[in-house]
Amino acid sequence: MADTQNFPDILGYVSKNLRADFGPVQAVMALAPNPVKAGRAVTVVVVLQNVVDAPVEVLTTLEVPERDLDGKPKRFIAKSQRLASACRRPRSGW
Repeated sequence: MADTQNFPDILGYVSKNLRADFGPVQAVMALAPNPVKAGRAVTVVVVLQNVVDAPVEVLTTLEVPERDLDGKPKRFIAKSQRLASACRRPRSGW
């Protein structure tokens, strides 16, 4: 039996199909503001979509550069570099 998609592809719609596939999970990422200005805060938004009929645990890791372009260490700081998420099975039609 062919593998068919029987749920709406909301993530594909909002991202114009620019997404990354990680097995049972698809993801898109955005930065705000974009472009990012040096010395300013940036917001990283990651949206996940579960594409299998089962719950999935996801660990998202933000990797910041160890040094800036001048070679100075610890110039990038993140409040949180890891986020664990539970993606429930997809539901549609109600």
